[in-house]
Amino acid sequence: TESAAAAGDEYDTGTVIGVEAIATVIAGACGGVIQTTPYIGHPAYKAMGGRAAYTLATAAFIGFAGLTGTFAYLYEILPGPALVPILVFVGLEITSQSFHATPVKHYPAVALACVPALAALAKIETDKVLAAGATPDAALARELFSLQLISAGFILTSVLWAGMLTALLDRQLRRAAGWCLAAAAFTLCGVIHSPFKDGRLFAPWAIGELPPEAAGRGPLELALAYGLLAGLYAVWAVVRPAPAKSDDD
Repeated sequence: TESAAAAGDEYDTGTVIGVEAIATVIAGACGGVIQTTPYIGHPAYKAMGGRAAYTLATAAFIGFAGLTGTFAYLYEILPGPALVPILVFVGLEITSQSFHATPVKHYPAVALACVPALAALAKIETDKVLAAGATPDAALARELFSLQLISAGFILTSVLWAGMLTALLDRQLRRAAGWCLAAAAFTLCGVIHSPFKDGRLFAPWAIGELPPEAAGRGPLELALAYGLLAGLYAVWAVVRPAPAKSDDD
């Protein structure tokens, strides 16, 4: 919807996400392992004259290829170097439109939201090195564990961090505290910052044995840190109420 808004077309975000969620649940019940996602590129489609039929044709082709196994043949025919630039372009477009559709004062929140995703990207590469037999020393192992913590559940972490910073930039301290409390709850269950390599979830009272690198920064400590931030923001909200909005807001 942000991509469409950047091209001058407004759609109801709740409806779009609701349909996407229903489609994902149906796909999961049928054995699907990847969520459906409203994809980027609306401005480019509009500039080329694409209309509703373009999206319908794309869905029909993807559905046909998935049901008939055509993707396997396409992977054999199309070389990797021809596909990777498309993914790079998509990433650049997503990043560009994120800033284009965001107020200037919220740019720091967009930048912060990129950090967990970058950590996940770095972890993919470091995991390859470790799988090849590399053995890090204790200091490097702790740094690599930091990547594990930040990258686990990175999509939700990005949303929570960006929401918190956006609230702070808007001087909405109570809302920022709410974001921190949500992050604390998710941390206690391993939805974000899971300390385990497989990213497993757990109950707060049955976390299990943590790796040595988690000493002092396990789920309980991280959740406590989020909780302390929430308390600090709540106190600030009482001591220093949010100022009235200016014309620039």
